[in-house]
Parts: sequence; structure tokens; C-alpha cells
Amino acid sequence: MTELVLSIGSSWQMYDLTFVVDKGLSCFRLNAGRLSAEEMQVWAARLDSLKQKGYDVDLFLDLPGRKCRVWGEFINTIPGSKLTISLSDKRSIGVRLSACGLYPSPEVGDIIKVRRRSSIVRLEVVEATNTFMTVVALDKGRVGGGYQVAVTNRYEPSQQLTFGDHLALNLVPDLQPSFVCASFSDSPSIPIMTRQKLSAIKQFPKLLSKVETKIGISALGLIAKESDGIVIGRDDLLMWFSHEEVDELTLEIIEKYIGSDKVIIPGSNYFTSLDKGLTSLSQGEAYFLKATLDLCPPFLYCNETTKANILPLVVENWKKYGSSKN
Repeated sequence: MTELVLSIGSSWQMYDLTFVVDKGLSCFRLNAGRLSAEEMQVWAARLDSLKQKGYDVDLFLDLPGRKCRVWGEFINTIPGSKLTISLSDKRSIGVRLSACGLYPSPEVGDIIKVRRRSSIVRLEVVEATNTFMTVVALDKGRVGGGYQVAVTNRYEPSQQLTFGDHLALNLVPDLQPSFVCASFSDSPSIPIMTRQKLSAIKQFPKLLSKVETKIGISALGLIAKESDGIVIGRDDLLMWFSHEEVDELTLEIIEKYIGSDKVIIPGSNYFTSLDKGLTSLSQGEAYFLKATLDLCPPFLYCNETTKANILPLVVENWKKYGSSKN
């Protein structure tokens, strides 16, 4: 039976948690890239209180990984328009990058992609210093407000844990998650270092590695050997692959590992219609959800539930399209 893993967001209240638990859902995800340490500790305590009352709940902790976002005001782009982006995370600056920054550091001639779901804007770097970069838009679109950004023409694999990863791992003794997910696992060094860190603090949750880039997909076999399971980062993979390719990869990975001892978890983009204000899954979403569940992965991530207001719709559609297939 596939369990739906609900992502807890800043808009959640205790009544949201009790609502979904009463509906039979018991797996929850804390995203350290989106929630503060204080928020995660509060929710871990609330989940623990449910355990004390006899509820069987599981907590998934996602490390932030090396995911860079562009923050600040939204800027509409057209081909040829110029934009200056600060490489500082100072809140007083208009359009800026998140603290982890771009890696490798941007250089003149680089192609930067900014993505929100499947919408991508390409930016060409025409000036780069230690503090800012000036880019020229190659596409019509929108930039800002937390959109993912990456240097795609010379992307280098993530091989070190970030400062944010270490901060989140230091919380594991307090949070007591059943699973820890190492995000942006581009190489086996990421799960190896994560397990070493967990062992050093005498914590032994199951270790998942999330593959979210083309390089991560190519190194999947080596990454899986160092992990207890694989999370398929379907949303972030859209930076590198089309929707159709991501769907194909999802099913291929599940089929490859489903009979092994690895926990395989497809993640995100199964409920995007609900996030857009609709009340039911699209025909395509319902079809692909069924195709995924027919392979019986143990868990399925739902990222859209960070917005608490769509929880009733997610539960309703999961009961309709999801749990009936298990």
C-alpha cells in the first residue's frame, strides 16, 4: 500500500494536522529548505504528541541541499531585457539569490535558467562580479519570488553538504525523523557524508537520497548503493527534462528498484491542479497517478500541501484516485 507523505508548510495549524490524521494519513515531511529550525521543532513536538496518544505517524526530514533560488520582487522579462541580480542574501536588496548562492560562480557567457514548475526563463550573463551579475533575458517570462535558479551550461555536481544541511542534521536528535532525505544527491559522496554525520551524532534514521538533476540521474546506481532509498525529485528534474521525460524516468526508476531493498519515493507534481485553484486532478494527473500507484511504491511525496488551504482537496482526491488503487 502506498502512503501519501504530506509536506507541512508555514501556513499549517494544529487543526490541519488533526484533520489529516483523522482522515487516515500519517506520514509528514518537514522541508528544512522552507521551514525554520523553530518551526520544525514545533511540528516534531506536535507529531510526537500524537505518538503519545497512540497514533502511528512517520516524519520525513528533507535537507535543503544545494538548491539556489532567486528572491525579491517579481520581474517580467522579454527577450533582450536586462536585469541585475544581487549575489547577496540581504533582505534590503531587490532581486537576489538565496544564501547558498550559485555554483559554480556565474561568469560572462553563462546561461542561467530560472524555473517555476515547467516554466523556464533563460538568462545570459553579460557581467559578473563578486556581488552581482547582470543578465539579458532570452525568453519572455517571470523572475523572482523563490523561483529555482541554476547555471546549466556548466553545471557541476553537488559533492559536499551545505551549511544548511549541517544545521538541519544537528536537529535530528530533537526531531527524531524516521527518514532523512539528502537533497540534490548528484553523487554518492552526498549520502556518504550524510550517513557519516548521522553516525557521528549517534542517529540512525533511514537515509534517502533525492535525485533532482541530470547528473544525479546518470549516477543513480552509485547513489542508490550508499542509500536506503531514492526520492525522485520530479519538480526539480523539470530544470533538465520535459514533463514527459520526467514521467518516463519516474516509472523506470520505480520499476528498476521496486523489488529491491531500496525505498523508492516519487515526489511532487501529482496534485498541481489543486495548487492552481481547481477542485479535482486533471485527466493527465489522474492517469499518471494511477500509473505510478500500479507499481506500488511504498510512499509518494505531496509537495503541494505546504499550502494548508488545499489539504481537504488533496485528501478528497487521494481517496478518489490514490488510496482506491492501493
